[in-house]
Amino acid sequence: MGDMSSLASVPQHAGICKGLKGTLVPQQVQFCRENPFFMEAVKLGALEAINECQFQFRTQRWNCSALAAANGNPYFREY
Repeated sequence: MGDMSSLASVPQHAGICKGLKGTLVPQQVQFCRENPFFMEAVKLGALEAINECQFQFRTQRWNCSALAAANGNPYFREY
């Protein structure tokens, strides 16, 4: 039954792959198309990485601010 909930969420993630074209290599876009339900986990992992980067470099001149700007990036919006 757990698989059904994952499968039910696939259509809402279907548009994410189109938005990522040009930012990913073709193999990554293909993976996205074949496994759109993984992309929410990828997004959460990227956000966690940004937060950790900011924490680790919090006292440095470069503190991952360029990555933080990605939070406003359309790739992080809800699908």
